This record gives sequence, C-alpha cells and structure tokens, in this order.
Amino acid sequence: MRVWLVRISENLPMDEGARLFRTGLLAQELVRQGHEVIWWADTFSHHRKTHRADRNTTVQVAPNWTIEMLYAPPYRRNLSLARLRNHRIVAEQFLALAPSRPLPDVIYCSYPIIDLAYAATGLARERRIPLLLDVRDYWPDVFLEHVPGPLRAPARLVLTRYYRMGREAIRRADVLTSMCARLLEWAEALGERTDRSRDEVFHLGSEDPAGKEEEPVILPDAQPRLRCLYVGTLGHSTDLPATLEAARLLNTEGIRDVQFVLAGDGPWRERLVAQARGLPNVVFTGWLLAAQVRFLLARSHAGLMAIANRWAFPNKAFEYLSCGLALLNSAEGELAEVVTKEGVGLNYAAGDAQALASRIKELRDRPQALQECRRRARALFVERFDASLIYSRMARKLTALAAPARPSKG
Repeated sequence: MRVWLVRISENLPMDEGARLFRTGLLAQELVRQGHEVIWWADTFSHHRKTHRADRNTTVQVAPNWTIEMLYAPPYRRNLSLARLRNHRIVAEQFLALAPSRPLPDVIYCSYPIIDLAYAATGLARERRIPLLLDVRDYWPDVFLEHVPGPLRAPARLVLTRYYRMGREAIRRADVLTSMCARLLEWAEALGERTDRSRDEVFHLGSEDPAGKEEEPVILPDAQPRLRCLYVGTLGHSTDLPATLEAARLLNTEGIRDVQFVLAGDGPWRERLVAQARGLPNVVFTGWLLAAQVRFLLARSHAGLMAIANRWAFPNKAFEYLSCGLALLNSAEGELAEVVTKEGVGLNYAAGDAQALASRIKELRDRPQALQECRRRARALFVERFDASLIYSRMARKLTALAAPARPSKG
C-alpha cells in the first residue's frame, strides 16, 4: 500500500544526530509492515533554523521510504509573520507538486500547520483518498495566548482565515487522532464533527533507549545527589523561568547537591542564561545529538516537565519515563492525572517556583520514595508508552482506512 505522510517542522532521518519523533516513528513502522511511504516534509529545519537544501529535493531513505522536501523561505522566530509566510508557501508547493506524483491509497496529515492541513485535506477530498488528520496543537487558539486580554477579540478577527481553514481541515478528515484526550475533544469541537466514533487518542510515546549508543556530555559535577533534567526547546511554551527561580531558592538555602541541567536551544536561551547567572547549580548544554541526550537521561534522576501550556502531554514525558526518571510536572489535565495515579512523580502549579523547590526537596530527602517513582516510571513506559506498541497500532488504523483490495494509484 502506498501511504503519504504530510508533516513539516519535524526531525528527518538524515538530520545529523537527530531523534525521530511521531511522523518518523510512524514512517519506520509503516515500512516495517511492508508499505511504501512518501513523507512530504520541508527543507527548513524548524529546530536548528537552517535549510537542508536550497530547492525542492527528493531523498530516498530506504527502498520503500522517500522524503519529498518542499522549499520555503526561512524564519528566525517561531512567533512571526515570516513563519506564517513559510507555511503558506510550503502549502502552495505541496499543491503544485503532489498531483504530479503517483497518488496514495491513504494519507496521514499533521495539524498544524493549518495551511498544509487545509491543502492536504482538500486534495484528499477532491481525489477521494481517505485521510487521517493527527492534531498536535491548539492552532489557531494558541496564537491568542500571546495577545493581551483586551486585544484578543480583534486578534481573533485577524485570525478568521486560519479559523476557517482549520475548521474545514478538521471537518474533511475521515478520522481524527491526537496525542491526548483534551486536545482531541478541542479539535472535534472546532471542526463541529458529528461522527466521532472512529476518532482516537494515540500518545506520542518514545523509543526504548535500552542498548542504544550514548555519547558523553561534560558536566561540572559527575553525579549530584539529585539531577533534574530538562530536554527540549528553550521557548515561550515552557515554565523554565520558574524552574530557574526554584534553583535560586535552593541555592539560597545552601542546598548544593541538586543540579539542574537544561539541554536544548531556542529563542529564550539568552534570557534564561541571564536569569541563571551566578547559579552554580544550573547547567546549559546547548543543542545535543540524540546519543548525548541518552547519556544525560541515563544519569539523571528527575525529568522537568516545565510546561506553560496547561494541557500539554509532550514527547519529553515519554522520554523521561523510558529512562525511569521521576516527573516534576507543571501541566494539568491528563499528564497530571497520570503522574498522580501511577505514582511516577510530583505535580506543581506552573509559575510556582516555591512549590517546585519543595517538590525537589521532597525527592532529594526521600531516596526510597524517589527510587519507587523511578521504578514505576520505567514500568509504565514498558506497559503503555513504548513507541513500538503505539505506532504499530496507529499504522494499522491508518492503513485500515483504505479498502483492502484497493490498488495503488499510478
């Protein structure tokens, strides 16, 4: 069966040292199951803000796995008109090129970006190709979070085009999936979907790191009593300012055996480095290769789920669980429920540095309880959140949308 995956702004298998995320893991599983995969991606690396190529480029990853990279102008800031322009041009490129390629039996498309989801669902409807739309974020609602309260009503008017396209893309999809229940419900409401019987949650999950290569990262302290690790983008969606304030509070109290390691890069890096100036218990590593991230995960005790978005359930949660790290979580909703119900860490309110400092001291001062959290974390990952389980099910759901006897379109 021929399957199209439509998703930009994600690591690609040929990116140096990159970890594969949702679309890459799904692609691997589809190929393993014997399907032909064409991934419509982009030349621009969202994470590194650099181009992989200076024109539309086709890359053959494996005999049954092709990546069609679409070119669009770069952008420096995630929240910018330049990024929206990039998205619009990528969608235009897709509509210009896709009809000339052998059409698929089924399409997987990520939402957002809105422009590309709108283009892909329109093509699917026109050519009568079944499509699964995978909802990853609250676009365009998320834009309003960065607008002062009194200006949100006029800002929503400005976003009318995106609300219209987003609603139509969701409505057109044969099946809707998402990484957590609340996000799926939000999308179903936005798209005014009347038949929700086949819509389903597939958590992000993570690959099992057991046996995978590690690359050392030099740290000031070989092994503190408690190492708290954050892995991800240093940007507006995080609660890292409160994390650094908690580090300052612990340092002021004379607690010297707790270390905070922030692994990653992003638009807030300079701001966060300035906030942490003078704190010996904070380490910034910069952007790391996948093998270096695994090295840090294997030598940490707690994973910082420093999230400003209250309802998120991001990839880093599963990475932490895969390595048996206790979660220090500021998100609400499903993730907070999992932390409490499964006993895999402690919750605190986003922005409450004092509460985070207290939770950290609780883990530090109760080593047996910490060890039990970590044991439960690893067991929970193996039972429910191993990517091999999740994407095997997701691949079967996707390919089941195509009629079993339907031939590939040439």
